[in-house]
Amino acid sequence: MRILKNFEEIYSLKELQEVVEWLSNYFKRSIIIENAQFELVAYNTPNEFLLDPIQQKTILTKRCPLFVIERLKTEGIINRLKTERLPIRMESMEDIDFYQRIILSLEYNNEVIGYLWVYETKDRLADADLTVLTRLSTFISKLLYQKQYAEQENDYDVQSVIWKIINNDYLNESQLKNEARRVNLSIPEQFTVVVGSVTDALYLDLLEKVKNVFVETKLAKIEYYLGKGTEIVGIVYGDTEKATRVIDEIKLSLSTKEQAVFYMGISNEYTHFSHLRKSYLEALEVVETSVFLNKGSVFALNYCDLGIKRYLKDIYKKNIAENYYHPTLFNLISKDLASKSELVKTLRVYLENDSKVGLTAEQLYIHPNTLNYRMKQMEEIGVLNNITFNEKTNLYLELQLLYYLPEYMKRYEQKIKAIKN
Repeated sequence: MRILKNFEEIYSLKELQEVVEWLSNYFKRSIIIENAQFELVAYNTPNEFLLDPIQQKTILTKRCPLFVIERLKTEGIINRLKTERLPIRMESMEDIDFYQRIILSLEYNNEVIGYLWVYETKDRLADADLTVLTRLSTFISKLLYQKQYAEQENDYDVQSVIWKIINNDYLNESQLKNEARRVNLSIPEQFTVVVGSVTDALYLDLLEKVKNVFVETKLAKIEYYLGKGTEIVGIVYGDTEKATRVIDEIKLSLSTKEQAVFYMGISNEYTHFSHLRKSYLEALEVVETSVFLNKGSVFALNYCDLGIKRYLKDIYKKNIAENYYHPTLFNLISKDLASKSELVKTLRVYLENDSKVGLTAEQLYIHPNTLNYRMKQMEEIGVLNNITFNEKTNLYLELQLLYYLPEYMKRYEQKIKAIKN
């Protein structure tokens, strides 16, 4: 157990980066410091193997991913960070590649101005180590303030106000309006939020391209938030139709390769600025669902059109955890593998078209008689026989996972082959 008896060495340091390096060497851990907007300020690691995927992305893009921030809100961590001044141990969230770590709020003048992260791995920090972090927090906070805030103490801009509105940082509507007025941010009568996300850090310059479209477009007035990171948030003054036209304009400005790594989502329309956060979360959910389903190439989808697909990630996680295989689809995939038929695809299109034979045949580019033959094959193995609405919905959801996620289909196929062998 390490016990720091003399703090003179670290207190003699003048730069925040020097302090981070000292802490990293002392704890033999990766240390990251972010500001209140979760933007990277300083970091150090003894070796690259002491960084999990989220930390790697944070360092590469200079910003904690937005979906991680929202997960921290959902888990109640953000609220705890606002009031607790002792280190908080966070357990792993493996579904988002977020591994165990310690987080400590950094406070100056009774305001949280940033966060210190310590990556723990399986070897947890001792209580004495946590005491060291607590004792040093005031000193670290002061250096962070000097680096980030001293020269900008009263500097408010549209970007910071939009970020605060998105994160519900204002106490009431009156404060929100005062801050908006201070930076000449007009509050629209109707607005829609658009979120764009780059999935490949090598294409971060795309965010500047999108920003330029937001600034220069004649289709609608757009305010935007573009901090560090891989996302850009646009507030479109108008309805979803205007937002869709803006996205079409963005798509025209991108090359084919750029389109393949850029995702966008559109929220519902709102008429009150207090709903900006809700609108933002809707657009972000569209993006996250699109990324999960591999639906790329500037896949713009309105939140209202997302429908039941927003639950597919949760269903996927549950099925994997429980090692679940839909028995009917298991038999159908077995039939396809044995006879090289396309029954799974046919059933998916059939259900998507609300069991309309003509439309299904048209979309499959087959004759209605061919479709009828395939339907009889399905009936022979018990598909669609006296099926209830609940069973049909269950089939539809599982078929969506099979369609969008090749690895999910491969999972079925491997199980079938293992049984035959």
